[in-house]
Amino acid sequence: MINPDITLARYTVSPEVIRDLHVETLLFAPSYQLAIAAFRKAISTSQRKQAPPLRRLNNALLACAPTLTHGFEWFNADNHRALVVGTNGVLHRPELDDLHPLINIWGQHWVDTLPQRVKKKADDSKRFLDSLRELPNQDTWRTIKPELMILNPGHENGLVYQAVPALLASLLHEKTINIGDGQEIKWRRVQGNSGDRTGLFVVSQPFQATYVDENKKTGKSTPREGYFAYRLDFIVQTQAGRTYADGNLKPWVFLKLSCQRYAHERLDNGNFNRNTSILVGIGTGRITTYPFDGTLVRLPVTHHRDTGHLCWDEYLPELLEGVGGRKLAGPELVYNNPDRFGVKGNTTDRFGDEYLLVHAEGYKYHNRQHGIKTGFHLDERHAIIQAVIKQLDGLLQPDDQLPADMSAPIGFSASAAMLPFKKYRKELEIRRDRKSPARKAGDGPLQTLQERLSVNLPHSPISILVVCQENSTRSLLHQQLKRMLLIDEGDTYPAWLNVVDIYITNSQLLALYNKDTTDPLYKDTALYFLKQQHEKKALWVEFLKPYVPTNGAINLALIEINYQIGKGIDPRQQPKGAIRDAYAQLNIASQCIKKVKEFKNNKAETGDLVRAQLSLFDLVLRQTGTLLGAPSDIYKQAGLPDEAANKLDLIALYRRQTNAKSDIPKTHLAIAVRLRATGEVDVCLPSQPNQWIPYVEAGPTIGRMLAEKRAEWHNAPDKNALNLTNSQLAEFAAQVVTAQHERPTVVMIEADVWRNGSGSDSRYHIWPQLKNEELTSKRDVLDFSHISNTSIKGKYSRHDSKLTNLLGVIRLRMGNETPQYVPIVDDDSPARNFTELSGFLDQTNSDLWHYFSVGKLPTPQKAQNTEVSAGLYKLETRHDDKGRAVAGADMAIKHPQVVELVPFFVRHDFQTNELFLALCRSVHYLRSSPNWAMGNTVLPFPLHLAQCLLDDQLCILGIID
Repeated sequence: MINPDITLARYTVSPEVIRDLHVETLLFAPSYQLAIAAFRKAISTSQRKQAPPLRRLNNALLACAPTLTHGFEWFNADNHRALVVGTNGVLHRPELDDLHPLINIWGQHWVDTLPQRVKKKADDSKRFLDSLRELPNQDTWRTIKPELMILNPGHENGLVYQAVPALLASLLHEKTINIGDGQEIKWRRVQGNSGDRTGLFVVSQPFQATYVDENKKTGKSTPREGYFAYRLDFIVQTQAGRTYADGNLKPWVFLKLSCQRYAHERLDNGNFNRNTSILVGIGTGRITTYPFDGTLVRLPVTHHRDTGHLCWDEYLPELLEGVGGRKLAGPELVYNNPDRFGVKGNTTDRFGDEYLLVHAEGYKYHNRQHGIKTGFHLDERHAIIQAVIKQLDGLLQPDDQLPADMSAPIGFSASAAMLPFKKYRKELEIRRDRKSPARKAGDGPLQTLQERLSVNLPHSPISILVVCQENSTRSLLHQQLKRMLLIDEGDTYPAWLNVVDIYITNSQLLALYNKDTTDPLYKDTALYFLKQQHEKKALWVEFLKPYVPTNGAINLALIEINYQIGKGIDPRQQPKGAIRDAYAQLNIASQCIKKVKEFKNNKAETGDLVRAQLSLFDLVLRQTGTLLGAPSDIYKQAGLPDEAANKLDLIALYRRQTNAKSDIPKTHLAIAVRLRATGEVDVCLPSQPNQWIPYVEAGPTIGRMLAEKRAEWHNAPDKNALNLTNSQLAEFAAQVVTAQHERPTVVMIEADVWRNGSGSDSRYHIWPQLKNEELTSKRDVLDFSHISNTSIKGKYSRHDSKLTNLLGVIRLRMGNETPQYVPIVDDDSPARNFTELSGFLDQTNSDLWHYFSVGKLPTPQKAQNTEVSAGLYKLETRHDDKGRAVAGADMAIKHPQVVELVPFFVRHDFQTNELFLALCRSVHYLRSSPNWAMGNTVLPFPLHLAQCLLDDQLCILGIID
């Protein structure tokens, strides 16, 4: 069966139409930059370089001047610039004379808030502040022609990526569209995307949705209400090979619709260690000389980690007071009374200001979740986007629809390697009950779990340690483990598996860390909790040693944890990092499970049952890298020749970066995961780039490395022990890709984290060839001429005999780099999500193929695809055939995201349409995992394994999800 074609929400901007719009930039004055550079040099120490708190300045600037697109943001070398756009010939922006007092106050505040240990002589500060007080002698705002940015996205250092979305948002500001049966949506500009970089998007007015929540278990009906808005983002992206005649990339504009929810009840609990966002609308000018309009500004609120006190982030009130700006309302007031400040459309503070508290997943109101579920159906998404395109009146030209590739094999025709464990077990049960010979799934026979495990655990007995305090948890784990192995409950385990019960008798093993803010050591919270982690780890190691088999077995462990992280408990108090650390020290792959409630009528609760199953699947299948069939069967079904399919190695390069916090180091890690045609999985680490270790050993190995590096971080002068530089990452990528592969090999790599640099090493790109502007011209070479290691540095051609076995490299993009979609259906039929993994072809240019992979509808979202719910708008209510109400606001709607695959450096004999498709399908079909039955993983299996491997161990660093 072939799936329907799709349209992607991507559009071409007409340079002729956009030329009448206005864009201006203001450079952060060179005299300011020189003064900052000199002061940074004066106050920096050998332990730390002091960065200027420009986000502090920008927060204050945007709070006072909502007409700006963004404040002084970095764009090139050490340069920063502000941006403003206009649609009617008039640009509302503050002049340099207006900004000068705020910059002076910001500089003084930076000096006043420097840590005592880095303050230098008074004359250093005085010299810096005196330099800021001199009004710069420079041009003010500079005009940029918008059509030039469209014709060359690199013009003005990529200003198109901020300016064009801002222009489109400005064109929609205060405009109205209609959808459905006359539902009116009025758009409003919002300034300030999440993260450090800001920009403009639009939201609708808040809508109130009400419905009745019917609990099927209790039979109770509860009225619910909540507020939401339609949020629309414009995102400029380019596509490799899509160019103008002069070779410049021809950009797309993506339209992305999402559901933004607001609080209207008192917010009891936010998310630990994360800021809260409040959208602020100015009723009267905050500084009299600054222009303002109806634009909303995102301002973050931070929580003091010990007192719980709420405050506007980055010292915003102090800066406003210093420059004589009108005060903001207190965050506590907004938290306790969000309905008083604009969410209901007719309430503001006494100055006419609005404060819309933006909901994020995890927030609790009176111990309740938000009343409105997230997401919109495909028909509602399509209707809004089409109405917006009509409103923009020819500015955006739609893309052609994309043809569907053949559907992925499903059911009994699928390879066993594509099956989730539940389907695999069902087939084995049928075979056992019918006493029939081995049945085939796809091209390969179904093997027993022992046979599949032996692929990645050769010549080793397997031990599973069940480490529990509660009998109910232990009983349920044994019950589900036997079910997993198709063993009757009263039977013993097979000889190849040794299951060891370990009883937790020492309550200190699972006790939370202490948190005593009066302890002198608590001033360095990282050291405070690390000390307790070391103590807890030692306690666990001593406890476990007598139970760890010494017969060379592969050791796996399930550990019950019984602590609860609730109100008044700091998540950093949980000892999960110490537990992982201890098991890694003993070379044991581990998985934690929360304690199980006592059985009722000899049955576990459904939630406990599912958690036990998922924990076992993760430990036995994912942490051993086990597929339930040979990947070679997948490759054959994808269309690869048998000779290649039977020997193919698929290597995934994965990079993980976490941001530095006050008590946790910045980490920049990378690994390579190799999936062999048989199903064997190995891992390569940057510290040993030519060695591959079994996947089951890699988790404990990485855990030991992170524990060692975290300890080093507290003593290292630059506190950089876990942060690989971009040059080190580039060298690792080059070593993996250009190795003399012993078998036919395909390498997959994500574009967004491997092409560019970041941080202090940002001028050194990791692998620039992955950029769209370079990929087409270099599609038949591997360009590592920028790295410093002379043994592998260079530009490799397809004729290089060393790379004969490298069939190709596949670049992946996802997230904001790929557009939303709508399936093509008849006008009278609602659009529905795909029920199976689906692929689509994009031959926009003949030089470089693009393949778009779309996952199937996840199991928890099946309700959105039923007859009664399909096409249901957010504010609609329908009734099913039994008269029960189905409300759009009561339905959490999610859609699989698009993953883009682009093969390059393809071996000459594979450069046919059929084999290009086969390479893409081989990766596309691997968006599955045996321990994941609810849908498709976003990342193909080897990348998924790499991501999980690092995620497992990050708690050792103190990184709490």
